[in-house]
Amino acid sequence: MKRITFGIYRDDKLIHNIFAQVSDLPHAPDTPPLGWGIQSLSVTRIIALQPDGSTETA
Repeated sequence: MKRITFGIYRDDKLIHNIFAQVSDLPHAPDTPPLGWGIQSLSVTRIIALQPDGSTETA
């Protein structure tokens, strides 16, 4: 997790190291209602992945 930059954008500003529920994300007015199982899912956006520096290959 130390090598991953992730977060959620709010008002075009990145809030680092946070997740949100699908129901908290902005959506269009004509978006159909989501079931409870989907509304409560946690989501985030991966911004960048940093290499681990190892030279090991699979």
